[in-house]
Amino acid sequence: MLGLIGMVKGAPPPPNAPTPPNLPAPPPPPMPQKTKAKSAAVKDPKFEKDLVTGLISLVLLAITASAKEPLYGYQIAKRMEGPQQAISLKQGTIYPVLRTMEKSGLLKSEIKASESGPPRKYYLITEAGRKKLSLWKSTWEQTRIFVDGILGVA
Repeated sequence: MLGLIGMVKGAPPPPNAPTPPNLPAPPPPPMPQKTKAKSAAVKDPKFEKDLVTGLISLVLLAITASAKEPLYGYQIAKRMEGPQQAISLKQGTIYPVLRTMEKSGLLKSEIKASESGPPRKYYLITEAGRKKLSLWKSTWEQTRIFVDGILGVA
């Protein structure tokens, strides 16, 4: 008698009954809904990465411009960390940008022997890099003011 219940029109099939080929499969059960809202302290890695990618050249030029002597990659990366470490940045992220900036004439480099380990590539900002930094700083300031205004931070 139990087998006939599933055949009554409108009655659900037994839980383990195969779906007949001429009927559509039942919809999947609903996904559980998250009830807790994300707190402001939770980071969004993708947004952070996109933001850093857009700003890294500006930051690299600013660091090399403020340095009293040429810096190698690790030193630059350490200066990027800063005391707050508000943005996570993998050290390997800066090297392709440094190379691109060197090819563009914004930085120049020289390889020097190291007292510990292999020789290091030291970076120094060029005059073209200083001019570009001035332009980018102005653009950044205008952008920051605009975004702060929209976000109500100003």
